[in-house]
Amino acid sequence: MDPVTKLKLISDDQVVGVAEVAALLGTTEGQVYKLSSQQPQCLPPRLKVFGRRLAWRMGTCREWVRNLEQVTDLPDPERQTVRFGRPRKAL
Repeated sequence: MDPVTKLKLISDDQVVGVAEVAALLGTTEGQVYKLSSQQPQCLPPRLKVFGRRLAWRMGTCREWVRNLEQVTDLPDPERQTVRFGRPRKAL
């Protein structure tokens, strides 16, 4: 069974681990571990009741991804005008 089908079968109240969150975000398990220690704000809020074990509630992860999509869909006019590198020659 492919990961997308597995994710659809998981209820919102179920506690999931690193593998499921990585599949939901489209990244690797190693990247999830790295982000959890270095940049935890880049991941959904995790459950703290399991000590050092990384665990999330699936509904929280899905809601976090939906909110992330709403934020990134907005155009940023400042970013479009900034150009990096050497200026082009005038013809």
